[in-house]
Amino acid sequence: MRKFIAFIAALFGSTAVFGQLVCTGNACSCENEKTPPPNFSVSQSVHVTGKLIGENGYPFVFENTVVQVRTIMEKFVIVTATVDSHGQFDLGIIQTGQYRLIAARRLQNGKLERQPLADQPKPMSCSGGSSDCSITAVQHLHGTDLPFESCPPQ
Repeated sequence: MRKFIAFIAALFGSTAVFGQLVCTGNACSCENEKTPPPNFSVSQSVHVTGKLIGENGYPFVFENTVVQVRTIMEKFVIVTATVDSHGQFDLGIIQTGQYRLIAARRLQNGKLERQPLADQPKPMSCSGGSSDCSITAVQHLHGTDLPFESCPPQ
């Protein structure tokens, strides 16, 4: 009997550790997600290259990782660039403005999904008189599933 109780306790304990978020109604609706603020500003037209890393300083790359530069309100995609295995990407020439730079994985159907357990990159900017700008896009790991995880990246 003690072995059975220990088994049941272990079973329910592992469920609590590896549980899954279940959403009901519109509590997890992607439509309720607010428009995020800009996280990438460019003070003059410039050629932008960069590196996608985690807070530990190492490349934060999964298979088919891309970065996108989007307008804020319309979410119009300015450019999509592939991220290599070292975290490097090249966005080409970006015009002056405030943008949203996102990191995501491209699925086989062409759609994008969020990087697992990661927030979008911290704010970064390109300013100064140079014709080239190198940015470091740092992603923070939040470490658990959140209601917005199933929503498309913004």
